[in-house]
Amino acid sequence: ENKILGVIGELEVVRRLSTYHNSAIETWVGPYEQRHDFRRGIHALEVKTSSRSDVKKVSIHGIDQLSPPNGGVLHLVHVRIERVQGGPLSVRELYKNIISLGVNPELLHNCLKLLGCNSPLSNSWNYCSFSLEGISVYAVIDGFPRIIDSSFIEESSKEGISSLRYDIDLSTAYKFEVSKVEIDKIFSGVAIK
Repeated sequence: ENKILGVIGELEVVRRLSTYHNSAIETWVGPYEQRHDFRRGIHALEVKTSSRSDVKKVSIHGIDQLSPPNGGVLHLVHVRIERVQGGPLSVRELYKNIISLGVNPELLHNCLKLLGCNSPLSNSWNYCSFSLEGISVYAVIDGFPRIIDSSFIEESSKEGISSLRYDIDLSTAYKFEVSKVEIDKIFSGVAIK
């Protein structure tokens, strides 16, 4: 279910970006094991999905995940969904909706396949459905709670660390949350060539 949850969160962002331009699927680089989930030029989005509307903690994997691209900007997109019988959000419904927006089905299917979802219409990927409870976007800039390279006083202080996972309580990052108008600008900046 956690795998489905993550795929649904990213598909919801693909759907939203595709409403700006159907080539936005090209920005979905997370399945290709890139540092961020979505990237176009200097604009990057990292998506985190929570299974309850009141959850404010998200897990970060690695030192680079919340580092912006060189000379660019990074935004954290927090998608909050809740499991609901017969809910409008499922892998199948999002897949069909994205295709209806004119997105290249081959690119979409390839991204899903890389995430382990070989058949987005199958029951194994659609045994649960969700409702969208909200989306918040945060500017990941100086002062945002995160661990990045510059968090270490000396390069040698991270020697021997092979992986890093930590949680962020986004209720402490409220001053970095962007307005709905800004979200529109951010998403269109990523979606439109």
